[in-house]
Amino acid sequence: MPRPISTRVAVAALVVASLLATSRPSFACPFCEAPSRTLSELVDESDVVLVAEWAGGRQRQGNVPGETDYKVVRVIENGTRTFQKGDTVTIVRFREGEKGELVLLTGIEQRGLEWDPPMPVDETLLRYVEQAPKPDRPTVERLEYFLGFLEFPNQEVSNDAYAEFANSPYDEIVKLRAKFPRERLRKWIQSDATPPTRLGLYGLLLGLCGTAEDARAMQAMVLEPTTEFRLGIEGVMAGYVLLTGERGLRVIEETKFKAKLLTDADGNPILDADGDPEPVPFSETYAGLQTLRFLQEYESGVIPQERLNQSMRLLIDRAELADIVIADLARWKDWSNIGRIVKLYGTKGYDSGAVKRAVLRYLLAAERAPGPQAARATAAIAYLAKRDPKFVPEAIEFIRNYE
Repeated sequence: MPRPISTRVAVAALVVASLLATSRPSFACPFCEAPSRTLSELVDESDVVLVAEWAGGRQRQGNVPGETDYKVVRVIENGTRTFQKGDTVTIVRFREGEKGELVLLTGIEQRGLEWDPPMPVDETLLRYVEQAPKPDRPTVERLEYFLGFLEFPNQEVSNDAYAEFANSPYDEIVKLRAKFPRERLRKWIQSDATPPTRLGLYGLLLGLCGTAEDARAMQAMVLEPTTEFRLGIEGVMAGYVLLTGERGLRVIEETKFKAKLLTDADGNPILDADGDPEPVPFSETYAGLQTLRFLQEYESGVIPQERLNQSMRLLIDRAELADIVIADLARWKDWSNIGRIVKLYGTKGYDSGAVKRAVLRYLLAAERAPGPQAARATAAIAYLAKRDPKFVPEAIEFIRNYE
């Protein structure tokens, strides 16, 4: 099973996850790393693309910049230039290398030819790039090609194939579900050799094509008691619910939302080194919340909206997630919690500026939305303004003026 991330980096990783959750473009894979430039895009956006060998160079001397010479092996794109096999290309800046070492040279014609940093390549990577469907081809056609290179032995190739999926819209990925390598996906999500950053994608893909047997394997992963941050486990949770529907959602609710303590397979509390019970890690609960968001945004037919609302409401009791949860309930237009949220305002755990502002945003959204809740929201805002006369007016003015 993929190794968990150490607790030392868990907080940083969760901050990144929170930022991605709110800033990730809707066209990108929901459980992948942030989109990055792929090799196909690099080649497509370049005017000149050459395969060349390192031929030598000169170190910087005083005011004279260093240089590196490359001998052209073949021309992929020439632009307005007339490069030919055997030509020597000199790049400003010395780069160490060995005779015959292959690089990919790419450049853009602007005021002259501006070269990108040379990229070390081998013949395997070059064949992969040259045979890849062009970016103007249908996305599903391109993804079918890159699907065959996920977990390819050449790491540069497999990293790029993963990036193609990370950059692709979910609705395009779904179209390819009949061709997903189900058995290999299951092995990958259970393997220590799989990069943790890919676990979310592979869990999601398996959820789109898996069987009841795969669902049982994914449930075992979801329920594995751990105190560590597990990068990508939200993708496994989402895939698990795709395969199991409401039954899987109840499992996540019971073990990640309602449960406060970790237990073993027999239901006994897991103790830390001091003999104290281990709490369910915040990261596991947050992964469950990410699963709810995914279902609501991408797979609304799997779980009814009201049932998702019901699940999200469970998390209001988790003070460490309150500002995120309240914001999501406002976005989902669930106005059934006005009284409950107003009661929590300013109490222990709900007294930070972030939570208070989230409550006020929720009430302002409820006040603007059509329906009987508008009057209740107006009354609640007035009530809180009396309870917290310094903070509330300033926060409301900020929200109305800048958000």
